Amino acid sequence: MDVGGVYQLGLVELRDVLEFFASIYSNVRYEGRLEGKMDLSSISEFLSKNEDVFTFVKKFIAECDAGVSGIFLHQSETPEKVKEFTPMFIHTAVLEANSFSDS
Repeated sequence: MDVGGVYQLGLVELRDVLEFFASIYSNVRYEGRLEGKMDLSSISEFLSKNEDVFTFVKKFIAECDAGVSGIFLHQSETPEKVKEFTPMFIHTAVLEANSFSDS
């Protein structure tokens, strides 16, 4: 249901709630993954120039994803000499020595 549907059904109390959720940008919708507004290189370049923000982002992602043990930003150059930045995630799995034992 969109905001127009809220008015059509007389549910104006829900307008603010629907507008709030409609304002959240995500690259995953019910149709699947969307490409769009997010430019990974630009975001990575911003993080490379703002160490305090990058530190916060690394900590936040590590707290949300137990498999991420580190993040670094890889810088490369296109054939046209344009700098590109790519985040590289370090994934580790800590396995106990006996996790595969039959005992």
